[in-house]
Amino acid sequence: MSSVEAQATEVERLAERATQQRAQVRTPANVATFSEEELQRREQRIGEEFEQAAGAVIGRIDAEIATAERTILQAERPLDAALTEAELRLANARLPYVQEDTKLLALDDLAIRCRVALDGGDRPEQFLLARFVGLRLEAEHERRQAAGRMLTQPEAARLEELRQHVIALNFRVDDQRANKAAAEAKLKEARKARIRAGRAHSEGSGAVERAMAAMRASGRYGRF
Repeated sequence: MSSVEAQATEVERLAERATQQRAQVRTPANVATFSEEELQRREQRIGEEFEQAAGAVIGRIDAEIATAERTILQAERPLDAALTEAELRLANARLPYVQEDTKLLALDDLAIRCRVALDGGDRPEQFLLARFVGLRLEAEHERRQAAGRMLTQPEAARLEELRQHVIALNFRVDDQRANKAAAEAKLKEARKARIRAGRAHSEGSGAVERAMAAMRASGRYGRF
């Protein structure tokens, strides 16, 4: 069970306990013994304790949702947003030279250039190669399609290697991109847990009981 699922289960447990405690307040013996004011005071205390405990757990689920959303947003930013100002100035200075190299180098040589960049820590170089090798791949595919020629197996393997290098270069420049898939899965899971927790909160707070009582009083309960 994941952490958010466990948190939703905790809210459900708290709601069940609060519901049972409220039911015990108005037993026939208590109703006969205590005043309405005392019964309401006890119910209020149960509600306050539930709100405090459940609210803290729901707050943790909301925090996980916010963290996942922030990670996804950062992963979708332009790649150059991951560079510092100094790195961006250096990338702009090198841009025409790297752009020309990625157009003219043989694919095998371009793959070697990418591997060297991946092994090093030159982020402006990694950024430029991620951008322009990606454009070179698009151009290679378009050129072959225009010629009506299928890729040979060695050509397909070479282009796939470059595609993997481009993906790795993107991740090396901005590590948030590598976290996007995990964050999306986490967000989906956390939102489901939040729905469970919200439903349990309504039950534990007595809102469901009050709504059903109001429907019964109005005569609408059970009508479709």
